[in-house]
Amino acid sequence: MLHTDRNYRTEGTARSVFPGDLEAMKQVFFSCQYDRSPKYFMDPEWEQVSGEEVSFSAEGPFGVCSLDDIDVFRRMAAAAPEACMEAAAGDKYPYDSYSCIKERLRCRLENGVLTTEITTITRDSDDYRYEDYIAEILPYRKYTEIFGIEPGSLAEKDYSGFISRLTDRCWESPLDLSFEEFAGILARSGGKTSLDPETYGAACRKAEEAGLIPLSDFMDRISRTETEVFRFDARAGK
Repeated sequence: MLHTDRNYRTEGTARSVFPGDLEAMKQVFFSCQYDRSPKYFMDPEWEQVSGEEVSFSAEGPFGVCSLDDIDVFRRMAAAAPEACMEAAAGDKYPYDSYSCIKERLRCRLENGVLTTEITTITRDSDDYRYEDYIAEILPYRKYTEIFGIEPGSLAEKDYSGFISRLTDRCWESPLDLSFEEFAGILARSGGKTSLDPETYGAACRKAEEAGLIPLSDFMDRISRTETEVFRFDARAGK
């Protein structure tokens, strides 16, 4: 079993023609905020969508746990086996360049059976990082040419540190940064650019044409994916 200290986000919907079902599921869901060993939730929310449907969400579970450790959905299903439910849990944040493991859970309760799919995405090595990939796709001379780096303003020895600063500030791709953010990071690295906000957009398109892809696509490319399927008879409780 995979155990790692993760920070997840959980959300889903539940439906039932019996009001008591939804209340029973809510009690189970909210009880998780007090379970701090080895996992717990924070800020659970439960919103009535209609008379027969609710949506729910929470930050978590937190702690040293794997998604196949998490029994809240089984407990909710057992509390209301005739209800319908769809839920998902997974990493709160997209991959960062050092992340080796990502897990996603999806489940569906229908006709008294809870079907759960847990997908684990694992990197074989932590040695090859997104920053390394960018430097391969856009080596120093190519990058300075595309992004109009003024000669002598960004030393080649400082290029890797500059790339690291870019990736630290971006969500998916350094090309998502605004011109002002890009220019500010460049200045702190000792560089200057001849670009302006208009020509910066054209430079980003050139970088994409050169093969630069977002972080999530890069992680998918170098990762292995495994999916396990579990079925739980909510009526029988097993």
